[in-house]
Amino acid sequence: MPPVAKTRMPARWAAIIVAETVVLATPAEEFGPVPSPDGKLVAFVRDRDEVAVLTLATGDVRGLLPAARNASYTDGDLELAWSPDGRYLAATALDEGRWISSVVVIPAAGGSPIDVTRSGYEERAPRWSREGWMLTFLSDRFGQRSHGSWG
Repeated sequence: MPPVAKTRMPARWAAIIVAETVVLATPAEEFGPVPSPDGKLVAFVRDRDEVAVLTLATGDVRGLLPAARNASYTDGDLELAWSPDGRYLAATALDEGRWISSVVVIPAAGGSPIDVTRSGYEERAPRWSREGWMLTFLSDRFGQRSHGSWG
């Protein structure tokens, strides 16, 4: 079998010219951008609590998870993860009627969030498998219990 030729990508730090373009500028506070795998959408947190998606080609922004389902204390505590095919977004969200986080999956095209954890304990840090057929997350189910007291 002949040897495989290795190609090397140029390092980003070695770029001579870097052009930056503003893709969204509104009075709202927007942060935590997570680009979709195909680079056409960007999920982000708007005004500390709402999860929204920007379509780069058109500049359209639509909400995926309303602010009522989240409460952010610090930057980065609302975690977002695109499925490898870009059809779904996994996110942390407050359980309805409770003050505890669960992991939800939201269709990128829009629709209701689906609570995939349904335990009543704290869940966070959603991550998709490379193929997209598995979603993992951290949970307090069998460790630190969040009921009665703080563990």
